Amino acid sequence: MKFSAPLLLTFAGALTQAQAGPVSFAGDTGVLISVGPVTLGGPDVTLTGTAKSIYEQILVLNPDYNPVDFGGKPIGSEASSTLAKKAHDSLLELTKRTSTGGCCNCNVPPYNVMQDFREFEEGWDYLVALGSRGCGTGSSGVSRVSCSNNAAIWMVSTSQRATSSTCGHLGNLAKAVFFQRCTGGTDVTGQECDTGGFCILLGKASC
Repeated sequence: MKFSAPLLLTFAGALTQAQAGPVSFAGDTGVLISVGPVTLGGPDVTLTGTAKSIYEQILVLNPDYNPVDFGGKPIGSEASSTLAKKAHDSLLELTKRTSTGGCCNCNVPPYNVMQDFREFEEGWDYLVALGSRGCGTGSSGVSRVSCSNNAAIWMVSTSQRATSSTCGHLGNLAKAVFFQRCTGGTDVTGQECDTGGFCILLGKASC
């Protein structure tokens, strides 16, 4: 997908408000790149797409795929938890690890366009289900990780180069945005950054 020039500039400007250096969005926004085994003890397999499509590709390659065997959680396993509890648990976990905080300048795109937080659940559920697989960007340093119900999740390198982490960690970062959001209630937009040199952004998009 390509962003229009004005959106690229405002998107990069929004990031600049929240981190030390600007991030370039020139060119295409790449797809998510995921590397890891699809069978226990098997070789690494590289798959591309969104978190959901990568999960579906894994099921084609291994119909018996169980997220638990790969450090993940089954789809929908947290359905009984409240949004606040899921976000709080994720934030506690991140605090023990690599989160550097987040949020944003709430007056400029994409952060000034809210979306109901529940619309992001599909994206983070699939990321968490992918568990310890690697998830990352291409050389552009920008990937749209997920987009459904007009709610998108992006992974953005802070150094304008390829970056990666575990898919499950990206899912936890996305959930933690609930406590870094620009407003109260369930409408949300924002980001959470990581010492690995990237940020996870949540915002409204067309999908």
